[in-house]
Amino acid sequence: MKFSVLKDGLSGTTADCLVIGAGIGSTGSVFSSLPDSLKKLITQAVEEKTFSGNFKEIRQLTVSERPGICRNILLVGTGKTGDTAGNFKIRGLIKAVFTHLKSQKFNRVTIALADFMFAADADTAAATFISEFGFQNYQYTRFKSKKDEAYEPEISFYSQEPLSETLLQRSIVAKEAVDFARNLQHTPGNLGNASYFADVAESLASRYEKLSVSIMGKEELLQENMNAYLAVCSGSANPPKMCVIRYNGAGSDEAPLAFVGKGLTFDSGGLSLKPAAGMDEMKYDKCGACVVIALMEAIARLDLKINVVGVAAFAENMPDAAAYRPGDLIVSRDGTTIEVMNTDAEGRLVLCDALSYTRDTFKPQAMIDLATLTGGCIIALGHIASGLISTDDVLARELLAAGDATGDPAWRLPLNEEYQELIDSKLADLSNSAGREASPVTAGAFLSRFTGNTPWAHLDIAGTAWNSRGYKYSTGRPLELLLRYVVTRTERKGA
Repeated sequence: MKFSVLKDGLSGTTADCLVIGAGIGSTGSVFSSLPDSLKKLITQAVEEKTFSGNFKEIRQLTVSERPGICRNILLVGTGKTGDTAGNFKIRGLIKAVFTHLKSQKFNRVTIALADFMFAADADTAAATFISEFGFQNYQYTRFKSKKDEAYEPEISFYSQEPLSETLLQRSIVAKEAVDFARNLQHTPGNLGNASYFADVAESLASRYEKLSVSIMGKEELLQENMNAYLAVCSGSANPPKMCVIRYNGAGSDEAPLAFVGKGLTFDSGGLSLKPAAGMDEMKYDKCGACVVIALMEAIARLDLKINVVGVAAFAENMPDAAAYRPGDLIVSRDGTTIEVMNTDAEGRLVLCDALSYTRDTFKPQAMIDLATLTGGCIIALGHIASGLISTDDVLARELLAAGDATGDPAWRLPLNEEYQELIDSKLADLSNSAGREASPVTAGAFLSRFTGNTPWAHLDIAGTAWNSRGYKYSTGRPLELLLRYVVTRTERKGA
């Protein structure tokens, strides 16, 4: 799919179809710019009530001969004038537009943004179209012997207010980064082991001058005393790999932002074995680490003037004679002792060592981890918002704002002292599980113990990284949220 800005007005379009919005009792903001033949069709549709302007209503109008712009108009209902629409509602409308365009196989499409902006500006409206069109058009066909024909239209945006080419390109990079993350996330566990993802990460260094990658295998993790991390993969035949990706865009004197991703290439639950139903989805337990890899490439593509470290911690949790057990006591990298109550609460064990390593090695200005951590987060927030826990109010607000701006929302959960008490152990410093009660919060409380004084936030993406309903698929979230956060930090620094 190609995206561009229509610079010469509607008269310059060569599209097969022009998409315009029109509300109830309205013919739309671009009506006056259309040829008389198209105006007549729209007026007739409104007068005869074959198009009412109700939200998400779609009506295709076609003239017999090309009228100077294009033969086809796609009228899209935008509801009552002045009505507000949340991002999910707007994306539902855009999905309906894409579905119709694809069904008609239009190859060249112009979208007039004026009536799709709602409370946003033209750049945000274009970004939302790019994001949702990309999401709907995505296919994972790597292992398909017969592939569906790809739909690759050329999309141009027309706006009566200026559109930024820079922001358009940034939106395209974000869309392609989401595709990259989804490709990684869909990789099955028998092929996508930790070594596979280490190779993917290493390949980035050869393509981007400002990126460097180092891989920590079992020996390096042992040297760092990452016993909690290593315990998780002790029952697996596949060795762990922690990918450390550094982007130097602002010189060596500036402390980096740091992103740490959970990368369980497959999570059986270990000896605390998961139920068989739905276990196939546990290849998605690596979604956080996959997003970190894709995020680092996007930052390098945008050549942002900021330093960033991405740590993607890959491992596999399997039952075996050598596997760690409920009741075991583990000494983590920073000396904290942990009583294992449940081997299926493994993500926090990988992350606690990865966080303390990142904290001590890079001394980041802020540290954010992302993980498909708890089923409890799905119960609490469903598949709409990621759970956010943070020790820093400013950092939390910045992440929430980035989520709202990109339609990739998060919701802040508490981190009160009472929750910390729930993970206390009588035999060790901490327990790795406090049970089902408040599980997203107690998991976050556990991780917070390994962040020191570094501003830190945790995103539980168990409900947003993939969807189990019907056809199972990954989403690439929260990549757009995090990329917007990094871009905003960069712009604020340069202001």
